Amino acid sequence: MKPSLSSHRREAKTIIVLLRVILVLAPPLFLSGCGSSPIQLAEVGTEKVYFTYNDKPLLSFGGGSDYIFYADQDTFDYKRWADWAADHGINHIRAYPPFSWTMIEYVSSENGGSKSKLLFPFQETSPGNRQFDLTRFDPAYWARFRKQLKYLESKGVIVHLLMINGWQTK
Repeated sequence: MKPSLSSHRREAKTIIVLLRVILVLAPPLFLSGCGSSPIQLAEVGTEKVYFTYNDKPLLSFGGGSDYIFYADQDTFDYKRWADWAADHGINHIRAYPPFSWTMIEYVSSENGGSKSKLLFPFQETSPGNRQFDLTRFDPAYWARFRKQLKYLESKGVIVHLLMINGWQTK
């Protein structure tokens, strides 16, 4: 069955709203530490060119680190993970915003978490119905998001927040 034009319009509106959120939140949240220690290229002009941050190679990690922003502390202890990452030289993570609430519920329940503690960027129209009002942000989600970013920044971890994820939109 082919998706309807209205479903494509709904998805496009959701993406536009999320992009607006990032454009508003990104400068103060993501760029706060970049002025004093910019990301730079090392060994430019060679086949070994790479990025550095704080004069150290930028080491990236993507698998599982995006759960930081999905799940509650009882499901994914982001402080413990960030401490481990910093201790092992990982200073860059790739993460996606939570587009699929079913996946978040699944990951949470599979890892001992509670579905009732899940937070989403937008408020639900009615608690627990998983229908979201895209005109109303959930202040609890964004407060936790900022707290998590500050902790990651304190550990020297850069967050590469990707807004579009092909496997979640199919």
